[in-house]
Amino acid sequence: MNRLSIALFSFGLFVLSGCGVTQTVKNIIPGGSGSGVIPHEGEKVYFVIEERGMRRSRGYSVTNRSKFRGQPCIVTERVSTQEIERNNTKYTTTTRRKTIEAESGAALFASEVKVVGTERYQETVTIANGEAIFESVGPGGAKKSRIKVPRGIMFGIGASWLAKQNLAAGATFSHEVLNRTQQKISRETVKIVGRQTVNFMGEERVVWVASFEDEGYAPQEMVFTDNGEFISLKDDELAIRTVSADQFNEKQAPVTVVSSVPVDFSLPAWDTFSTQVFRAEPAESWRKYLKDSAYARIEDQGNAIMVVLMRTAPKVKSAKLPMQVPASLKPYLEENNNIMPKKFEIQQQARKIIRDERDVLRCVALLAGWVHHKIKFRSDSSLNPSPMETMETAAGDCSEHADLFASLARSIGIPTRHCHGLIIQKEEAIYHAWVEAWISGTWVPVDTTVNRVGLPACYLLTSYGTGDGEPRDEFAWSMRKGGIKLARVKSLVNRTSSSKEKSVYTLIPNEKNTYIAVDGQWFSSLYWGFSLLRPENWKGKVSPDLVVNLTSPDGQARVVIEGLAQEYRADGSNLELIVDSLRRNMPGFRQVDARILPFGKRKTSSLLCDFTTSETGRELRCRQYIIPKNGRSYRIALWAPVGGFKDFADDFKSIVDSVEF
Repeated sequence: MNRLSIALFSFGLFVLSGCGVTQTVKNIIPGGSGSGVIPHEGEKVYFVIEERGMRRSRGYSVTNRSKFRGQPCIVTERVSTQEIERNNTKYTTTTRRKTIEAESGAALFASEVKVVGTERYQETVTIANGEAIFESVGPGGAKKSRIKVPRGIMFGIGASWLAKQNLAAGATFSHEVLNRTQQKISRETVKIVGRQTVNFMGEERVVWVASFEDEGYAPQEMVFTDNGEFISLKDDELAIRTVSADQFNEKQAPVTVVSSVPVDFSLPAWDTFSTQVFRAEPAESWRKYLKDSAYARIEDQGNAIMVVLMRTAPKVKSAKLPMQVPASLKPYLEENNNIMPKKFEIQQQARKIIRDERDVLRCVALLAGWVHHKIKFRSDSSLNPSPMETMETAAGDCSEHADLFASLARSIGIPTRHCHGLIIQKEEAIYHAWVEAWISGTWVPVDTTVNRVGLPACYLLTSYGTGDGEPRDEFAWSMRKGGIKLARVKSLVNRTSSSKEKSVYTLIPNEKNTYIAVDGQWFSSLYWGFSLLRPENWKGKVSPDLVVNLTSPDGQARVVIEGLAQEYRADGSNLELIVDSLRRNMPGFRQVDARILPFGKRKTSSLLCDFTTSETGRELRCRQYIIPKNGRSYRIALWAPVGGFKDFADDFKSIVDSVEF
């Protein structure tokens, strides 16, 4: 979150994120109080908020002296509006805020009521008896929490407080402030840059310029007068300015946001077909938009265009950060109006997500999983399509999902390109946007809206882009006009245990609570990165700890496959270690077999341990393989009664042959 998002609070502003409190700027918005200075007491002071030179919202504030809990205070009330036009529909958001501070500038109370579409949010912060009490009510329910705070804590350093200090070029001031985002105490520091002459409200004024460069926030510059009047606050993206009533009332077209059609979230994360064939109608309307890709083949037959969607996935070479990137891919690492990898907050968030991970494919999956789980899909929200604001509000459509993921990925040196086209679900073709990430020569599909990495089935590409809006995807507008469609011709869904189609699945680790079961037959754990095929009539489930369990039709046998954090190399010392551990921990342990041998069709070296045990009070036999892979291990085991163990050998072999990592 940028600090300008912090500046919107000190005038008491909250920026709402779900039902959480997101701090925005400081106590510096027009009418800011503190230290007894009240410019324009009782009068409206107008301001506008601009993003990249475009008016984002406008509002006014009124400041008065009053009393709060019996003590003199300064009350600032603000009303702001935002107009966004999305898909030819205008959305207006009205926000009412109130800040109450002691004459010294100490925080006492702040509230915000905000309506976004049909959703209403209300949040308050009350400082009392050495505590900050946070309360919020919204569509997600009510929340309340509190933390201890020191006496005299402020909502933020503002112009009016600074005006009462001994100002001089180079002077530095700091104060403890309430970080409402993280609900903790932090120290805010400001440096006085010096004096400057500006034109303010039609007259030349000599003003102060101050700089905020706190860790965790983008550098910002604030301009204010000797008597504490706020003039402006800006960084390289946002700007807040005090304006005259005439400037405030100037008519301006609402910000236009181009977004996609809402995605149907009954869409499975793993599709149920291997190949689908469509007829694009009418051919002349489709011809200029359709493109061959690794996942779709276009067959132009003159009077008809056939679209063949293939269930396949890219083969990705292993790569570590930092990755060597060719000069030709420089545009896919750059910053633009929609993608902001150079923002400190973006870089900081990306580092938090990947932590010490250096495998590029896993980093992509971790970033994608974070965006999917943290950013609520909402196509009718009145949001500006900025990755910074998407993080603040935790909401956005597929385009904003794509912009945020691309910003995070590029910030750690992973090139990305935007993809536009159709996502096919059941009988629907829905306009959609997603991203591809470049990993060692391969472009890997990433769709954070439906949480996919490397699984591009049912995506029909119409255009690529760097994410800056150029070239414009004209297909989106053609589709919305109607008259063009995809007619399903046939779907190929047959699979058998010997089918080569199994080898096209790519499994990518993601959030720990993400697992997929496909057709009731394929089971996988995306976090650990494995899948297997359930034999006919066997039952299966994936447990919360991502262990796949399969049970035989008669309930006598079960197969368990799980991931292990430790890598057990396929050598004699590790085999001896595992056997010794089983002997010590399994009641009635008796070794049947223990050796190193190839596992599955790919003949991967594994550790085999075959034994019997009376752990459950009856004699069971277990045959388990432990397979090392990419710094971890996988264990797959068959458990069955000793007498009937051989009855399940064929089914177990079919499972073993179907396992993919």
